[in-house]
Amino acid sequence: MTLVLSPSDFVACIHHAQKVWKRCLDAPEEFRTLSTEVGSLQHVLGEVQESVCGHELNQRSKSDLRQLIAGCDEVLMELQRIFDKHKRWSSQSKRSWNRLSLGKDPVERIRQRVIAMIGLLDAFNVSFVRYVLSGFAIWHGECLLTILQRQPS
Repeated sequence: MTLVLSPSDFVACIHHAQKVWKRCLDAPEEFRTLSTEVGSLQHVLGEVQESVCGHELNQRSKSDLRQLIAGCDEVLMELQRIFDKHKRWSSQSKRSWNRLSLGKDPVERIRQRVIAMIGLLDAFNVSFVRYVLSGFAIWHGECLLTILQRQPS
């Protein structure tokens, strides 16, 4: 079974990142520091979405991008589960955050996964843009050559 990559995949992942980012802002300090990384992930997802919009992806690029989006969703869901497990979003629950003692290791592990996803998405984006630009350069070069060949000597 092949999965189809659609614009809604990006929208859902970007929306998920935005939701988690907002929760990071309201969390204890150790999670609040994750807001920068999650915000960056959201931004890079948007950049990739803009880059691939309107372009046909080959099978390998589709597969790679599907895996990247799935990886982003996975790390965001893990962070969401931690929030859901340790926090109820009522005014009384501020105390529960104060009792939360996950330590730095789980937070650091999640941070490293988010940073890795940012790097992988950025690498995909750079590679894809380079591919598109090389195709444009070839097309542009062929057009220029055609124009030059048509000019009288």
